[in-house]
Amino acid sequence: PVNEERLHKHNHLELARCVEGCGTLFLDGQIYNTCANDYSIIYEGQFHATQSSKHSQSVWNYLYVDLNFFLKRCESIYKIQLVQQSIKKTTD
Repeated sequence: PVNEERLHKHNHLELARCVEGCGTLFLDGQIYNTCANDYSIIYEGQFHATQSSKHSQSVWNYLYVDLNFFLKRCESIYKIQLVQQSIKKTTD
């Protein structure tokens, strides 16, 4: 069972990789066993926590992404790329 005090949520996307050890990921009421080289994608607002197993401490790397900020910043780049791709297709 998860320690209820460890459950938390974020206002951003969380990409995570277990780099060593084993443990448990608690995600929106579901329980997942994790070990080294496992990945997780946790969306904004999802309650979650990780916990090492009794016999193996797990170590995680995290990348936090503010999708609203990212998409607003990249919007003009994507439009340019879409226009360039459509031009190349019509001239081929």
